[in-house]
Amino acid sequence: MIKVRNKTLFIPESELSIAAAGDTDSAVRVFKLDRVCPDGIDLANLSFRLDLRYTDTNSTDTALVDKEVTDDEITLTWTVKSSTSRHLGTIFANIRAVNEDGNIRWASFQGAFYVESVIGGGTASKDQLTEFEQLEERIDKKTSALDTSEAARVEAENGRVTAEEGRVAAETARVNGEIEREQAFDTAITDFNRDRQELKDYRNLSESYAHGNTGTRTGEDTDNAKYYAEKASASSASAKASEDIVTAIQVNIDNSVAAANEAATNAANVANTVQTKLDSGELKGEKGDRGDPGPTITDASDLTLNTVDTVATEYPEFNAGEEIHVFAGKVLKFLGDLKKKTETVSSDIKTLTAKVGDAVLTTNATDLSAAVNEVFGMAGNNAKSIETIDGFIEALKADGAARANALPFEHDLGTSFTAEQSADIRSGKFEKVRTGGYWTINGRKYWAAHADYRLHCGDTELTAHHMLVIPDKSFYDGVMNDTNVTTGGYNGSKMKTSGLANALATVKADFGADHILTHRILLTNAVSNGMGSGWAWYDSQIDLMNEHMVYGSYAWGGGAQNGYDTGEDKSQLALFQARPDLIGNRQIWWLRDVQSATAFCNVRAAGHAGNENASASLGVRPAFLIY
Repeated sequence: MIKVRNKTLFIPESELSIAAAGDTDSAVRVFKLDRVCPDGIDLANLSFRLDLRYTDTNSTDTALVDKEVTDDEITLTWTVKSSTSRHLGTIFANIRAVNEDGNIRWASFQGAFYVESVIGGGTASKDQLTEFEQLEERIDKKTSALDTSEAARVEAENGRVTAEEGRVAAETARVNGEIEREQAFDTAITDFNRDRQELKDYRNLSESYAHGNTGTRTGEDTDNAKYYAEKASASSASAKASEDIVTAIQVNIDNSVAAANEAATNAANVANTVQTKLDSGELKGEKGDRGDPGPTITDASDLTLNTVDTVATEYPEFNAGEEIHVFAGKVLKFLGDLKKKTETVSSDIKTLTAKVGDAVLTTNATDLSAAVNEVFGMAGNNAKSIETIDGFIEALKADGAARANALPFEHDLGTSFTAEQSADIRSGKFEKVRTGGYWTINGRKYWAAHADYRLHCGDTELTAHHMLVIPDKSFYDGVMNDTNVTTGGYNGSKMKTSGLANALATVKADFGADHILTHRILLTNAVSNGMGSGWAWYDSQIDLMNEHMVYGSYAWGGGAQNGYDTGEDKSQLALFQARPDLIGNRQIWWLRDVQSATAFCNVRAAGHAGNENASASLGVRPAFLIY
């Protein structure tokens, strides 16, 4: 290697002899020089030549050199040609550097090389190649190499054509297979929709039996679990009241029976006493104030109301020394009153029997209450089931985003976004607008997809209550980029910078510009090795969805660095969780995740996850927030 310092060529002794006479391309000399010379000139952009002077003919020549540039050095390579090796003896050489105008900007001092003579040949030649001829020689060699390369290219092209024909045949088979698969999928979708309708019918029937008011069954409003639960609650109180009544009546019956027994005993005693006195003749006497003495009575049955005085006093007292007609009258009055009281008690019992059934007299109150509870579902497991239903009903009555997202159901929200709906969303109650609702505005269908999806997110916190909305179908088709690149990620794509403008104008016209919520969103802005590698927060009113919003995880996007495409949109939309059939809408539509250096992710027409080159024109189905 020949060092060049301060324009001087330091040629090692071993490199002084460059060839034997007549050699062809047999030697190479390498020159190393500083990129910036002591004069401060950067030599990197100059063209270099090696000027030669042959002493045997006193002629000059110019040789081409190959140049390599690094941060600090320039390497020049000189291949010694036969036009040089024909000149015997000393050859002087110096390096020359010229600019693009051909003006010399730098030159080295001369150094000496030698061409050695040989025995029996290698005579010195008077011919030499000019610089133009050397260039022609290089061109000839390049052309020959190109010819060889072209032959190889043609052969490779023929192979490529053959492979392409095979690929086309395979693609045709794939397309046919895809058509057959999609037809089979359509059949499966039809079956699924039928089964889903059946499940919906069963669900409606379940709701009918749970709380009524669905229009599913005749008489459902008075034949459901909620109705019976309310009746059971009332019946439980009635049963308790019946128990108290039965207990009180039983006490009255017991007291009446005791009183009757006591009265019967007293009556028997009186009868016995009267009979005893009749038998002994004690009841005969002299004529009194009322007339002649009564006859001797031998049988108490001979007493009649015609022969005695009646006494008006209820339950009269019997006094010693009373005349028989007075005493007997009191006895008959007492027995008559006792009979009336007994008849009254009997009537009360019959009335109670008519009201609460024969079971009142044959079953104790506890058994009756248990029977009533069992009939109306308040006993055992039935009571727990009704409590569960009551809890579910309370959950249905609740408001807020949690209820709206946990219990999505399909409901018609009308043909416009109303002030009442806006107020409902902004209050955070979501009583009018719940997940699963839909609008049909200007012929376009929109779904309420998730309540408060980005609440409290953003480098500037989002505090406004909102509903995330998506269109049922794509607004139109568009490209992610004009060429198959993902440079700059989603935020740097043509789709983000200009492709969503018409979509934003459409939703502002349909919902009102004042109801489209501006917020902060975290988006990919750099890509390396086919994956997102950077992100930043940006203002947003409308954007494509990512894989996590649709599937709940990533599928084709980003590999190990998928977090850049996920950002704060890290969970599946409640609408898609409850209604995955709404993901596959028989269209292919873009997602914002980077798949590779050339492709972005998408949802295929058949509903599965996919990806496509960035220049493909696919559906634009973005998401936006309303309030």
